[in-house]
Amino acid sequence: MDSVIADVVLNGKHIYLDPRTMFCSFGLLRWMQTSTKAMRPSPIGGVFTDIPPFAQDKAVTRRKANMTLSEDGSLKGDVEISYQGLEALEHRLEAIDSDEERKKKDFEAEIKALLPSNAVVTLKEIRGLADSENPLTATFAIELPSFASMAGKRLLLPALFQARQKDTFTNAQRKYPLYFPYAFADLDEVSIKVPSGFSAESVPQQQDAKLPYAHYQNSSVFNAGVLVSRRTLLFNGIFFDMDKLMDLKTFFGAVRYGDEQQAVLRMESTTSAEKKD
Repeated sequence: MDSVIADVVLNGKHIYLDPRTMFCSFGLLRWMQTSTKAMRPSPIGGVFTDIPPFAQDKAVTRRKANMTLSEDGSLKGDVEISYQGLEALEHRLEAIDSDEERKKKDFEAEIKALLPSNAVVTLKEIRGLADSENPLTATFAIELPSFASMAGKRLLLPALFQARQKDTFTNAQRKYPLYFPYAFADLDEVSIKVPSGFSAESVPQQQDAKLPYAHYQNSSVFNAGVLVSRRTLLFNGIFFDMDKLMDLKTFFGAVRYGDEQQAVLRMESTTSAEKKD
């Protein structure tokens, strides 16, 4: 037994609380205290009970990017990341013993891991770091040289964010069951303003993959010179035996395929730079 939590019975329902942990709001526990056995004291010395897991709505990450693409393929703009539930709690606890410079580096490193390796990331603001009830939000300035590649009169535009699960199931064989710390939800929206004189020749096809405990969607639209992509990954499971391996491998293969699709922009008119020449 490595921790103590409170068991409150309300209208016949057990509610598990952790008032000793900073920033742990009502009804929330740290992920390692869920999906496990606990001992409830009783007149006969104690009985074991199961602490249930949290669903995906208790660990939500929202990413929203507003970016501008240049004719040379570079990309600049702002990204706002909002953490809710378990995601916010873990970030807050990790930051308790860190000074301002360490917090800045940690947040920048986390988002940089989701971007191409040449990304320049600068933290602009953190809101809600000491607030247990509201989302934790961080805003960044992002610069990506050579984000899009030129092919003749076309710009090939990859996805901005790289999935955290991009390396899942890359090995041909697996010997052991699969374990996730907790269920989660990732919700992304990326808006990219394209250069004047460019239009969308093609956008990534809409993707939709489902399992009884997981759902992935990815869609893109181009309108009035702006490419808007929306991505949803909902995963509502923790422990999976080997008989689920092929289903999971197929699902995350669909996630990887959808995340790696590119938009193709085509130059339709002479650019201002060419007119000057």
